[in-house]
Amino acid sequence: MPAKSRCLPLCQTLCVQWKNTQALCWLDCILSALVHLEVLRKTVLEACSREECVFGRLFEMYHQADELLHTHHLHGVTGEDCKKLTSEIFTEIDTCLNKVRDEIFAKLQPKLRCTLGDMESPVFALPVLLKLEPHVESLFTYSFSWNFECSHCGHQYQNRCVKSLVTFTNVVPEWHPLNAAHFGPCNSCNSKSQIRKMVLERASPILMLHFVEGLPRRDLQHYAFHFEGSLYQVTSVIQYQANNHFITWVLYADGSWLECDDLKGPCAKRHVTCEVPASETHIVIWERKSQVPIEEAACLPCMKPNVQPVSGIEVPGN
Repeated sequence: MPAKSRCLPLCQTLCVQWKNTQALCWLDCILSALVHLEVLRKTVLEACSREECVFGRLFEMYHQADELLHTHHLHGVTGEDCKKLTSEIFTEIDTCLNKVRDEIFAKLQPKLRCTLGDMESPVFALPVLLKLEPHVESLFTYSFSWNFECSHCGHQYQNRCVKSLVTFTNVVPEWHPLNAAHFGPCNSCNSKSQIRKMVLERASPILMLHFVEGLPRRDLQHYAFHFEGSLYQVTSVIQYQANNHFITWVLYADGSWLECDDLKGPCAKRHVTCEVPASETHIVIWERKSQVPIEEAACLPCMKPNVQPVSGIEVPGN
């Protein structure tokens, strides 16, 4: 096969990514997740001014960096030169990505009070970033209720909430988006290991959840679900490693997974499967992938939330 033909599959599988500087993996993992969200990309391109919208600027600069990568591969690169890009091109890519990252950090800094070189958490930074653009935040904002009934004293409540990112700790072994329960104490009698359950009422096009101890299972296909006739599929995972490092994994169109680790060079690595241990699954992002015909939806395991109020004391949700 001609050398140029061998080059094409390589360039088509590469995706640029941010490189780690100033302990910014917490921000790099957020940006890597956002630029690969198809629902977000379409909304931003249709509704945002690139000069005024933070997310429009993010997609514009990422696209420029990606174009530098692919254009360099596709035009006149043959033989051994196909295996690596020149340092000049990588410098341009880094400049492009670093510029938009610096702009976003500058907008987050007064709200997070973060300092370059100090570690932050994407759990706190991501909702703050979304709030910069309300029309973008609405893509991530869902409504739900926390339902609780103590098996010991009978205390119960239903607390309705609207969030863009909800935290789960101590989840039940059979946790699933349609069985989103976790263990916790009763606020009335202090009985331990009572169950509180999150029941979706309105699901956003993009759904994000945070798991302090990770998920019970690493099989992400298990956590796909249908809600009100739509399929929701896990398309991004932010991994948290014990050495205080964050990595983003993104489901690619061909079913493979991109590992966006800013410690591993300028391009994301491709894997057949998502290789995140269940215990390191930190933030999970679902996207609404398709509408299901009404006749098929009737046969799907879809939960219809109970929106009737439950008597008892309401307490703040996560």
